[in-house]
Amino acid sequence: MKTTAKVAGYGNLQVVSPYDIQTLQELQLVKEATDHAKLYLTGIIPEEKKDSYIAMATSSDIIEVNEVEDGRVVRNLFTGLIENIGVRAVRGIYYIELEGISLTSQLDIKEKTRSFQDKNMTYTALLDLILKDYPGSDYLDYATNGAKLEGFTLQYKETDWAFIKRMASRFGAVLLPETSSKTPKFSLGVPDGKLGQLQDYHYGVARSLDRYTEATTGHGSELDETAFTHYTAESGQYFALGDKVVFQEKELTVAASTARFTEGGLLYSYTLCQEEGVQQNPIRNEQLTGVSIEGKIIEIRRDTVKVHLDIDKTQDKGKAWWFPYSSVYSTEGADGFHCMPQEGDAVQVYFPTSQEDGAVAMSSVRKTGQDSPKMGNPSEKYWGTNFGKEMKLGGSDFVLTAKDTKEGKMFIKLDVEDGIEIHSDKAIMFSAEKDLEIETDTKFEIKAQEAIYLLCKESSIVLDGETDIQGTVLKVDGLIKSPVSVADLEPEPEPEDPAPPPPPPEEKKGFWDSLLDGVQLALDVVGMIPGVGEIADLANAGISLARGDYAGAALSLAACVPFAGWAATGTKFVKKGMNAFETGQKIVKAADKVIDTTKTAMNAIGAVVGKVYTSARNVIANGIDKVANAVKLMKQQMKSTVMAAKKGLQKKIASIKKNVKQGLDNLRNKLPGPSKEFVTPEGIKVNFKEVKDQAHKIELPKTEVQQNYLKAMKEMEEEAAARAAKGPVDGKGVSKTGEVPRISEIEINFKKNPKHDTDEFKRQLKDQEEGINSLTVDEFIKNRDRYLKDGRALEGDAAQKLARQEALKEKVLELRKQGLSREEAKEQAEEWLKSQAALHNPDQIAGGKPHHIGGMGDKKINSSIGSQWKSRIKDLDKNIRDIAEKLTQEERESTFLNIKLKH
Repeated sequence: MKTTAKVAGYGNLQVVSPYDIQTLQELQLVKEATDHAKLYLTGIIPEEKKDSYIAMATSSDIIEVNEVEDGRVVRNLFTGLIENIGVRAVRGIYYIELEGISLTSQLDIKEKTRSFQDKNMTYTALLDLILKDYPGSDYLDYATNGAKLEGFTLQYKETDWAFIKRMASRFGAVLLPETSSKTPKFSLGVPDGKLGQLQDYHYGVARSLDRYTEATTGHGSELDETAFTHYTAESGQYFALGDKVVFQEKELTVAASTARFTEGGLLYSYTLCQEEGVQQNPIRNEQLTGVSIEGKIIEIRRDTVKVHLDIDKTQDKGKAWWFPYSSVYSTEGADGFHCMPQEGDAVQVYFPTSQEDGAVAMSSVRKTGQDSPKMGNPSEKYWGTNFGKEMKLGGSDFVLTAKDTKEGKMFIKLDVEDGIEIHSDKAIMFSAEKDLEIETDTKFEIKAQEAIYLLCKESSIVLDGETDIQGTVLKVDGLIKSPVSVADLEPEPEPEDPAPPPPPPEEKKGFWDSLLDGVQLALDVVGMIPGVGEIADLANAGISLARGDYAGAALSLAACVPFAGWAATGTKFVKKGMNAFETGQKIVKAADKVIDTTKTAMNAIGAVVGKVYTSARNVIANGIDKVANAVKLMKQQMKSTVMAAKKGLQKKIASIKKNVKQGLDNLRNKLPGPSKEFVTPEGIKVNFKEVKDQAHKIELPKTEVQQNYLKAMKEMEEEAAARAAKGPVDGKGVSKTGEVPRISEIEINFKKNPKHDTDEFKRQLKDQEEGINSLTVDEFIKNRDRYLKDGRALEGDAAQKLARQEALKEKVLELRKQGLSREEAKEQAEEWLKSQAALHNPDQIAGGKPHHIGGMGDKKINSSIGSQWKSRIKDLDKNIRDIAEKLTQEERESTFLNIKLKH
């Protein structure tokens, strides 16, 4: 129902509500930035309604307050929800007390927790997404200018209103509720309100020093105390929040207002300040500090992960944020413990501070799943991968497992009770550069399915179904002396020569053939090393002769190891086109590889030779005279031959690396590779002594690099001579210019685009020159170091933004003085601003200070100069740092730059 209360002499107020208010007693309407508008109303109601009004009240009741003239509504002062209602009686008169709140309060009811991980999402898209839950809601954006989130953003236990207010604070902007709408609406930032003249006022003035102190660390760091000076004025005139008021010859902004109902009508109390003073310092969500939110890993890259947080229904993988993952222990280098989780693992995202940008993923969490026997005993610790690799730390055992499947097992187990167990379904190799000792107080067992070989120099024991023992001296002690009788054997006729057997079918290569293949491959590598001349006379024994003769194969193999590769002629280590330095590096690496390969080859040879010794008896027993004689000869020569080969090889390998490295120092710039006869990539042989004797007589043609170097040195000498002619220099690269010490002049040339205005280009270049010459050597180096480390400073962007805002304001005032309306002036000023840039003098890349803005200038020219700095600053930076090395710290801080920018 509706009731009207007249206010004589000052128009009418109209209150629209579900309640019959007969007389309006009190009314107060409060509007402030960043808060909901509030209404406080007291009126007289009929006695018979005193109980029913409380019973009929609901949370959706609407109340309106309008200003009317001649029965016509001229202005809506407030529309909102009834937040509280009360009825009281005083001397038989019943009063209703109502508290109303603007409809923006609908955004401030339910706390929500959700994340926004798309760094490319704009703030306007964020607001649109939030307001989808509120039909009819809307906003006006005067602050973000299409900016993007640029990082992970989290709404944590915040209402939508509180979250939007925190987002606006990133721009220093406030929220202004719209009080005349029947749906939630607000402005983000201060709108361009109407301009008016405040008349018939009483006023007071104050300054909020606490807000100024807080602002110096936030978005208002460039403001001074005057921005936080505010006036409180009372008037009967109506102004909305954001309106501009000319007050004491200043254009101020309405930041807050309070309307009170008096006997004479409505009286407004306004808070006025500079537009810059209507700002919000950065807001932090202190609830976020120390919070961990669980989620599931959806992608992994190096030491970062993407996480679908449990608080979100869905998460686009392509738009998810990369969180750094906190391992158990890691360092900046290669040290540490790198252990990343797997996709699908549950993790926690931890927030150490009240800001989202410090969030890290950590502590993978096991979710409820199948029971695992490994988790039955809490005293046993397991560390495993999804590839079957595992480490177990039990109460009495320590187990390293590489494979545990049906196909086979591979593990090492150390048990304090049962000892050490090594199990493998593949080969096990023990290798030691020095002694390898195995000691036991009880027994030592070696078991094998096929054979056991024990080899040491000329001695050997072979167990392969038969037992063969060979040594220079073989001593056998018997324990029981038994009588021995030898009976004559029946004579047996000599058997006839059997028919030659059919050729055997082609079989898979056995041990010996495979070994020969492998050794021949190793010999190809060994053969790269020249100079083992003392055993070269064994070259006639080739491995190819061993393919069908067991004993001969062993002899050839033992003799051929040291030299077979070197005997081959025509082999070249260096490929055509490879330079000497790369060749030298590869020789050293090849020498390392040869040593390892040769050790393996010698071990294999020793095993075969031992087997040949003990197998020779079978050959002799067969009565093959030629082979028997060969074996007999082999026995006589084997010791001297094999030992000579081994000793010669060992001697050469011991010195090969040293010789190669010494040779590289002489060959690096002359020869493509090492050999007995040094050969160029074109096949020309080089006499090393002749090169040494004739080198000083040969004038080699200059390479392109040498020519460029000599040219640059000549230019530097000419430039130094020119600088010396300009004036005295103190030997440190510093000259005296008047009373101000400066470095010697450095000239830098810029190119002007023919399409650009010449005068504007000269002006901006001159401003850059003056700006850079206002820096000392110390300031330039520190500013450059900061830029190289962090890039463009955030405070530089903030300074440019403030400069653009100030320039826009000044342009609007300039145009308005020319007679343009505010709308026309603003439109033209904004169009002008599109072609302008806030100028750093000099640019930050050239050592400029981030907060130093030298005014506005043509955007394209500024961009052209800035891009040209990129190719010129490196040399300038080096020159100044070279000069700085000759100066004391005090001289660096007092010596200014002397840069000449020309075009």
